[in-house]
Amino acid sequence: MESRKYDVFVSYSRKDAEIVDEICQLMRQKQIVYYRDTQEMPGGETFFNELASAILDSVVFLYIGSKNSYSSIYTPKEINFAISKNTNVIIPYLIDDSPLPDNLFLAFSDLNIRNQKDHSPEVILEDIVKAVPRLKDIVKSKALEEKIDGINFYPYYKDALEYYNVAERLYFDDRFESLPQMRVAALAYSKYAEMLGYTNRGKWLFNEIWTGDEEVQMIYKEQFKKNEATIKANIKLAETQQERNKIIEKIKSGVPIIQIKFSDEICDIESKENTFVTDDINFKDTDSVIKVVKIKDVMFKMILVKGDTYVMGASLLQGGENKDEQVTHNVTLGNFYICTTQVTQELWNAIIGNNPSKIKDKNLPVTNVSWNDCQNFIKRLNDITGMKFRLPSEAEWEFAAKGGQKGKLNGYKYSGSNTITNIMWYSKNSGNRPHTVSSKQSNELGLFDMSGNVWEWCSDWYAPYDIRHSFSPNGPTNGTEKVCRGGSFMSEAKECRVSIREKDLPNEKSEDIGFRLVLCV
Repeated sequence: MESRKYDVFVSYSRKDAEIVDEICQLMRQKQIVYYRDTQEMPGGETFFNELASAILDSVVFLYIGSKNSYSSIYTPKEINFAISKNTNVIIPYLIDDSPLPDNLFLAFSDLNIRNQKDHSPEVILEDIVKAVPRLKDIVKSKALEEKIDGINFYPYYKDALEYYNVAERLYFDDRFESLPQMRVAALAYSKYAEMLGYTNRGKWLFNEIWTGDEEVQMIYKEQFKKNEATIKANIKLAETQQERNKIIEKIKSGVPIIQIKFSDEICDIESKENTFVTDDINFKDTDSVIKVVKIKDVMFKMILVKGDTYVMGASLLQGGENKDEQVTHNVTLGNFYICTTQVTQELWNAIIGNNPSKIKDKNLPVTNVSWNDCQNFIKRLNDITGMKFRLPSEAEWEFAAKGGQKGKLNGYKYSGSNTITNIMWYSKNSGNRPHTVSSKQSNELGLFDMSGNVWEWCSDWYAPYDIRHSFSPNGPTNGTEKVCRGGSFMSEAKECRVSIREKDLPNEKSEDIGFRLVLCV
């Protein structure tokens, strides 16, 4: 079969754009070059001639059949043209239960008709790869859905990516010079890419394709005008990045997080869910590295805990009064981020939409949440942010409570100090109620309330310690009770030591049990 510009011509109704978007995304991942009419163009003979040329220059004619396409103005013409010319491999893919029109039923009688009910889009991709000779030896490519700082910018640029998909291949085609429109499309994408930092691909295309001739400049200006809304959105994103950098500088200079104002406009641009995540921010004065996360109107900080080997369990100074903490043993951990505070009622409400705590205040730790409730919260949080939050393992929790690498020489009985009143809320000073997070002094890492205020769920099933040296342990694979650490406002001082261990059923709730978050590095 002779070389053609496109592997696939996609015939569809714009009313079915959602499923077509999914199929096109899969094709890009497999380096399949396709033609798809995505622009609002005037009808008439000129438009149909363009479609006819694209059909003839495609190996496969992919027909997305539905009640919408059967009643469309153009899709019946496209399929009839493809059948009459007999130059394409025709693949019908029916996405609803609408009966095929009689003419199509007859035309498709000898074809392998697929339907969405029984066949996923991945199956259609397999059919296409089999039909296009050049695709058989191509290894699956990584999806183009790149992320910057955890934010997926892909939805804003899917049309530009389609331009790029075609333009990059056409650049190596002998006929490329006769296709100024594709040169312009590639240039347009390279400009978008350059603004977002896709510098390797974007700048290469810009330098290679831009010729500076008047014809191309003129067409580029026309293309720019057509895509003005997209370009303006792109510029807005670039401005958002500048605002974001300003915020980071404020944080570095010591401006309290609570005083930093995030405008709704910035949040809406960056995510439908109003999320914001900074890069790592290095504080020279404290040698801390943090990420600042904003969900809707709620902000919290995650501090990097640098991994190390430490002695887990109660030392003589820490007073191991219970047998289950007396088995000291070496544990080696990798790096992880941990939240500076216990999860607040404000953050819980922002994610779940309710507040189960007995005593309610947005700055108090959330309580009356079971271990299972915490898992549901974390799943929703991860869905919103695209990140990988979780509960700390028991070993991570204790290492952080002991101050990490910074606290190894201190050997404090409580988190950050042996002076109880400075660092924790417990039975003798709490008034039998939880208190605002971070209202006492932090430990060496900048973590608050690791001793007292509320107990904190850990990820592990409870089991006696193993005396052997462990590497990033996560506890046993099953059990009946989950580990809690840290003590609470109801606890005596000795129950708030950094080595104390407690346990409870994963579906149990209490007014003095909450949790804090860990983030995978």
